[in-house]
Amino acid sequence: MKERIEELVRILNEASKAYYQQDTEIMSNQEYDALYDELAALEKETGIPSMSAMRW
Repeated sequence: MKERIEELVRILNEASKAYYQQDTEIMSNQEYDALYDELAALEKETGIPSMSAMRW
């Protein structure tokens, strides 16, 4: 599960950077929200925090 958390953090940070710094979307808001919710659920389930994912 740690690997999935790291993957989600990477994907979400990439999407945030694209949206906020490069003015482009690489996924829909719905896709982003689903991945963010998955990350939050994994954090709660495992107790592994991932402060790297930024929610703007």
